[in-house]
Amino acid sequence: MAPDGIVNMTIGGVQMFCGEDEILDSIEREIAWIFMLHGQWKENGPEVELDGDRLKAIEFRWDPLERQNEGFEIVGTLSRMFARYYAEMTVDEHEVVQVHAPLRPGWFAPLVSTDYESKVLPLWRFILQPNSDDKPSD
Repeated sequence: MAPDGIVNMTIGGVQMFCGEDEILDSIEREIAWIFMLHGQWKENGPEVELDGDRLKAIEFRWDPLERQNEGFEIVGTLSRMFARYYAEMTVDEHEVVQVHAPLRPGWFAPLVSTDYESKVLPLWRFILQPNSDDKPSD
């Protein structure tokens, strides 16, 4: 590291973790990326890890805005994540610059699939449906 704090570096690899567990599955990595970019958690960092004068790592963390239930925190709704993606693609500094966002076919498929089971990334899926009974519920 130079005295002015500038470091020339080459990124040798990127790792994603959920807690202490590394996310290796490509589908889970894509889900985690969606959550990081478009979820409602806040980014903390970067935190720099040095080995003497040598840059060893740069760590970014995403944490809930406010902890509600240890081990069970809501990242956000799919509709809000898609809205944030759309805004990112169409708005620049509070001004609409285009109305079309690139299509992402199958982007949320693992999140809505009842067949997909996550390995490291704990996902809870809630399906909200109207009550089809004619009687009011208790």
